[in-house]
Amino acid sequence: MPLLRVITRRVNAMESRAAESRAWPVFDRYFSTREQWPRWKYAVFLLLFFCIFAALPYTLSNHIAAWRGVSVAHIEIWIDRKIPFTSWTIIFYIAYYIYIPIVAWIGAAQHRREEALVFFQRFIALTWSVFVIFIMLPVEVTLRDQVVFEPGFFGWFMTDLHAADPPFNSWPSLHVFQSLMMLLVVRAWFMKENHWPRALAVSAWVTTALIWYSTVAIKQHYVFDILTGLAVTTLAWHYWIRFSIIQTEH
Repeated sequence: MPLLRVITRRVNAMESRAAESRAWPVFDRYFSTREQWPRWKYAVFLLLFFCIFAALPYTLSNHIAAWRGVSVAHIEIWIDRKIPFTSWTIIFYIAYYIYIPIVAWIGAAQHRREEALVFFQRFIALTWSVFVIFIMLPVEVTLRDQVVFEPGFFGWFMTDLHAADPPFNSWPSLHVFQSLMMLLVVRAWFMKENHWPRALAVSAWVTTALIWYSTVAIKQHYVFDILTGLAVTTLAWHYWIRFSIIQTEH
């Protein structure tokens, strides 16, 4: 079919260009000796790159959306309020933040460094596109009236989370999009090296799924946010991100 041939040619062309993927010139200019760094230093480099260009802008974009105080759509559906508030799932919500240093450490292995840097470049660029949605098409999460602030550990975390995170970072869920993307890149690296045993695969997928569930169980997101987060990740991975995992040259 003509359409299938067109799609096949475009995918092949993207794969060809991906084989020539390089780190941004600024890294060669200011960090030209990075390939000689010890692993811990390269991992910190990747982690700081992410924190400075993704984590900090996230806070800014969310507070801009909260400052505007505009909600452009009502995306709540019946199941959003049927899902019970479950305070202990905040453990998995917080566990998401462990993914970033893990991916940085795995990517800092000597034979993965250029791939990891190209991945983080594309990952951060895609994250910025989500920030644009937060600012231009904000949707307020109005489920927080279901939250029960229990005394103790879980209540303390929920209080801090609400204080730091205005409820305007609705769709697509960054927790869903980023956790799945990081899982996919680690899976790709390990499978390429024939090191993705079933036990590791099952534990990684179950933990990631629990992170997704935690976003609705602690009333930070709608079900719609999970679905759009999965959609963004699936499209981005197959049509852009996964090509950075093709062996690159420095």
